[in-house]
Amino acid sequence: MIAQSLTSFAGSGTYGYLDGNVNIAEFGGPEQLAVDNENNIYGTDRDNHVNRKISPNGEVTTYAGTGVQGNLNGDRLSAQFSFPTGICYDKINNYLYITDSGNGILKRIDSSGEVISAAGNGFGYQDGALK
Repeated sequence: MIAQSLTSFAGSGTYGYLDGNVNIAEFGGPEQLAVDNENNIYGTDRDNHVNRKISPNGEVTTYAGTGVQGNLNGDRLSAQFSFPTGICYDKINNYLYITDSGNGILKRIDSSGEVISAAGNGFGYQDGALK
């Protein structure tokens, strides 16, 4: 029989919103994770309307979003999201894609920290080009 174990990687176990060391950080509905070329881990924090970053040294920071629910593009720390859920990292172009599910939009963060709406304009179904 193979021994298996499961341990907590980040978060104090308290529902909330607190940056800091992985042992004290608080999350409000973490959803998905993505890893960049430098082994930083990015995750959606759905109920806090932000995206978090966990550095290789174990520090959790808010990577994108103000914590206020909304739909605002621009600098990553001024941008607003509504229930971000999905996330992936494009290692070729250094883009981070985030499913902004509360707004029905796919947002993209480039390497300079600029957030744009890459696809979608709200809820519904329509094919079209990626921005």
